[in-house]
Amino acid sequence: MRRLVALAVVSILVGAWSAPRAPQWFRVQSRHFIVSGDARQDEVREVAFLLEMFRDVFARVLPGARDRSLLPPFVVVFGSDRSFEPYKPTLNGKPAPVGGYVVREPQIPCMALRLDRGGESYRTIFHEYAHVLFDGPRIPLWLREGVAEYYSTTLLNHDRRRVLLGAPVAPHVARLSRDFLPLPELLSITRNAKIWNDEKGRTFYAESWAMVHYLIRGSAAHGAQIPLFVQRLAEGRDEREAFEETIGAPQAVERDLLRYIRGGMRSPDEVLLPDQVLVDIPPTRRMLPAEVEATFGRLQFQLQRDDEALAHLEAALRLEPTLAEAQTILGLLRMRQGRPGDAIGPFKAVLAGSPPNLLVAHNYAVVILDTYDPGRPAQVEAAYAALAPLIGPDAAAEPMAVLGALASRLGRLDEAERLLRRALERSPARRPTLLELADVYMKLGRLDEARRLREEAGPDR
Repeated sequence: MRRLVALAVVSILVGAWSAPRAPQWFRVQSRHFIVSGDARQDEVREVAFLLEMFRDVFARVLPGARDRSLLPPFVVVFGSDRSFEPYKPTLNGKPAPVGGYVVREPQIPCMALRLDRGGESYRTIFHEYAHVLFDGPRIPLWLREGVAEYYSTTLLNHDRRRVLLGAPVAPHVARLSRDFLPLPELLSITRNAKIWNDEKGRTFYAESWAMVHYLIRGSAAHGAQIPLFVQRLAEGRDEREAFEETIGAPQAVERDLLRYIRGGMRSPDEVLLPDQVLVDIPPTRRMLPAEVEATFGRLQFQLQRDDEALAHLEAALRLEPTLAEAQTILGLLRMRQGRPGDAIGPFKAVLAGSPPNLLVAHNYAVVILDTYDPGRPAQVEAAYAALAPLIGPDAAAEPMAVLGALASRLGRLDEAERLLRRALERSPARRPTLLELADVYMKLGRLDEARRLREEAGPDR
């Protein structure tokens, strides 16, 4: 009997010893990023360091680079493909074969990636963050991906002043030696197309990279065509016309691109920065279980999996009822579900208990405008009071326009006009802002100006 008891105890102890332990999650909040992950503690911190470094370098070398997010980019790093798999986008009902991705629910970029692929993992980090810095509603897919691939090889020298840009990407070079898409086909692939890691997808990425490499390193204009092309798109010009006007006729560009690829692409470009890139990263900390649940909720929210997101967010709030990140995503989820009234409570909870938060103040103002009741001006006053202190002269167009709309509802028409005009300077063709400013002009009796703006805004689409 004693022997049986002893064997049972040994069995229990062995089982307890061999049972898989839940992974430890760590987080670091640097100056511009929040990085969380089940990777090693030093790896989580290193990702924050690389992103801060990359952001500084990009601000100096990438034309038009600007982080327009209302919250620090949220980065989730997984130590293995197994832990990453439930949070991948899907392809034909299965997890897509990707090593990382970035998704942008309006103004809150989120990146997720795995860190078990050596140097390729870090190239993915740079690629995905390039999407955050170089993006816009009309930038075509080939240019978005080509820019991200070109800058994914960015290398900062040990002196922290010399930067190497445009290094060769060996798989792209090998693929272009045997595959090539006709340029009109490359240009015709729409921004929302799903390009994965299949044969055509790999050719698309390689050729997009080569196209940007050619424009920056191989053409006489040395990349000046890119900002001009983007500017024409922002002005509302037709994409094909904008391409021909700023870059050239597709047939001629294809001929020059093939010559550039086959003749040997230019060597990387070394750029000397005016001063050192200095980055200071605080220590990581172990995450609370509620924060881990909220992180899963945010990833599922970003992937449009609302039921899974809600389950994780509710689990997080059961553990920590005042957790701001869970309340924030819950409010955004309710907005996306067309339930703006149900978003007010979560946003108010965050505003009451946290430091000023532009994302929450902006979206709280949006839901107040969406549920606007002229008989309840106190709600509009509260939204204005939350948002106004966060809108500086360099604020993004959308929150500035929302503050202008609040000022209009409160009868502060001169302020509303000023804010809406500044918002249009940043985003000239934004229809809701044009209509809001037209409404202000109507209230001011400036009917001709109101009529002109309504004509410029065009009919509902």
